[in-house]
Amino acid sequence: MMGTWLKKSLVVFFLALLSACGGASPPLGIPAPVSSLMTLEGPDATGIVAIFGAPGAVLPDAVVTGTNISVASRPQLWEGLLLGTAYAQQGVTLPRNVVAASDGSFRMRVPGKTGDIIRITQTVDGETSPGTDLVVPESQTVVTPGLTFP
Repeated sequence: MMGTWLKKSLVVFFLALLSACGGASPPLGIPAPVSSLMTLEGPDATGIVAIFGAPGAVLPDAVVTGTNISVASRPQLWEGLLLGTAYAQQGVTLPRNVVAASDGSFRMRVPGKTGDIIRITQTVDGETSPGTDLVVPESQTVVTPGLTFP
């Protein structure tokens, strides 16, 4: 008789314990940067892409990170020939960070070329958003022969 009571008590205890676990929804992460509020200028003569975020593109005072993910994933010609299965850094560019203004606007510069993909993320209180991928447009720079850049 005692065995049945003990079994029922343990079942009730574990059911109560399980009902307390995971009852709340997981916290929502911070949103990805808003692509419609960001613009890219094609690369300048030195291979730098300018990225502008209008107010509301990211959260106020967020740390905005821009990374050229095309460079990080671009295979090298010598890969597999000389190195075999060894891996070296493949032209990886370091992420560029800026702090957004209190209205969520920002400006940053990232190395890149036409067609590269720049991933923009934002970090607030140690939590990083999903990335927003932007494609680098063609350069709008017109080079006139005989002129030099300042």
